Amino acid sequence: TVLTINSHVLGSNEECYDDWSEFRPERWLQDKNTINPFAHVPFGIGKRMCIGRRLAELQLQLGICWLVRRYNIVATDKHPVDTLHLGTLMPSRELPVAFLHR
Repeated sequence: TVLTINSHVLGSNEECYDDWSEFRPERWLQDKNTINPFAHVPFGIGKRMCIGRRLAELQLQLGICWLVRRYNIVATDKHPVDTLHLGTLMPSRELPVAFLHR
């Protein structure tokens, strides 16, 4: 039996997230005791979760820090974007941005 988790459904659960449809990155900076640990599971859960999770998270943090230190990232298109729900969230069109060297 194959069991899959629909990340979009978990992420849009109003029991876990207030105003889930709004872009609020600061929601991840809340006290860890107020966030349901099973509401966001991009690497799976349990004994069969992705063994590369910690390495992936570290690489992501280092990459973002490197970009933010060296560039101002600005949107070049101010039109709203819809999302496609295909198991993961994807924008319905390209999101043009510019990286301006600091």
